[in-house]
Amino acid sequence: FNQRDKARDSDAKADARTAQTAIEPYATDNGGSYTGAAVGAVGTPGTLVDIEPTLADAAARMTLGGLGARTYTITVDSVNTPNTFTISRAANGSTSLTCDVDGSDGCPTDGTWSD
Repeated sequence: FNQRDKARDSDAKADARTAQTAIEPYATDNGGSYTGAAVGAVGTPGTLVDIEPTLADAAARMTLGGLGARTYTITVDSVNTPNTFTISRAANGSTSLTCDVDGSDGCPTDGTWSD
């Protein structure tokens, strides 16, 4: 079960990274701002799923927050509840990758993750 749970967490991390990649062209098309970005659904212009259709399966487990001129937060819930994986972009362009349930499955004990 432990390996299966780690794989599910790995999928959530990959979805967060894919969303991070998809939100950049959104900002490019909107004057560099992340304001107004949405997870959405295929066929909904300007949403991350429309930009990257492979996110459709993760859309129900994904939230966007902190959307601003230069900031965003992408959170993806793992199918392996209650683990969540977050990518946050600060106004200075730096990003942080954090997770809940430190030391559980795909979330390291320090609460940060990487690829």
